[in-house]
Amino acid sequence: MSDKTLTLSLARLPRALGSTLHEDIVWRAPDDLGTPSMAVAPGTPLDVSVDLTSVEDGVLVQVATSVDLVGECVRCLDEVRDHHDVSGAEVYFEPGAPALTPSDEEDEDADDLFVIGERDTINIETQLRDAIVTLVDPRPPVQLRLRGPVRCVRREMGRPARRSRSFRRRPAPGLPGIPAG
Repeated sequence: MSDKTLTLSLARLPRALGSTLHEDIVWRAPDDLGTPSMAVAPGTPLDVSVDLTSVEDGVLVQVATSVDLVGECVRCLDEVRDHHDVSGAEVYFEPGAPALTPSDEEDEDADDLFVIGERDTINIETQLRDAIVTLVDPRPPVQLRLRGPVRCVRREMGRPARRSRSFRRRPAPGLPGIPAG
């Protein structure tokens, strides 16, 4: 974990159901926010909007920010930039809340829930990271609208790019119940 500023105190949030509190935070992106092929540039300041709402047995935490992901095309190694607006919502439960108690032996969902920490604090870094990392393309192409590897390879060879053709898969002839052709 990278920064203490993502630990928020709930002391100013009234516990009455539906009470809200808004916080604006500036968080510097850590070195490991992304994947080796595409990530947020380390040290980039991210303006994070946090809305806290009191709910039964906990607090609903909604985060929103925007990020610029930078990487390189896995085909031609050109730089790829991608801008995303990020949002996510999670409930942080009070310790001892019924949702934290597994209903049966196979129910492991209770282990994945967020819990309010000691001294009424929450750490939103995991929630924010999860919202950002799911947007990362594991193998970013130069232009996401282009299909197939032909575009990058042909450009590198100095040939004009051509459109890729889409091929329809045909079932093997003679399979029962599937017409050939």
